[in-house]
Amino acid sequence: MKRVLIVDDSAVVRKVVRRIVEGMELSIVEAECCVDGLAMCAKEMPDAIVVDGSLTDMRPLDFVRQVRLLQNGNHPRIIFCSTENDVVHIAGAMRSGANMFMMKPFTQAELSGRLENLAA
Repeated sequence: MKRVLIVDDSAVVRKVVRRIVEGMELSIVEAECCVDGLAMCAKEMPDAIVVDGSLTDMRPLDFVRQVRLLQNGNHPRIIFCSTENDVVHIAGAMRSGANMFMMKPFTQAELSGRLENLAA
């Protein structure tokens, strides 16, 4: 079963993502912060990562860069989520190594659409 890591300090957001992901027959692991998420990736790289763009323990853009430097770090699909939608912010996420950008709050259809190929 494919694994999705959600890195978000909001328990509510993690719960929403969990419900969407489990409904797609994907497994999910959760981290409250970038440091914990990075440790999880170093231990076992997930197939996709949904990361909050406003975490404070580490710059989320640095988290994405560091994931990409890990063994198999080029493997996961990284979805960068943010409440900011300016072009500079989105471009920064993509330059850091994110594959996709998603605005918060997002819908079930938006997240499912970004993860749909994983369940196949």
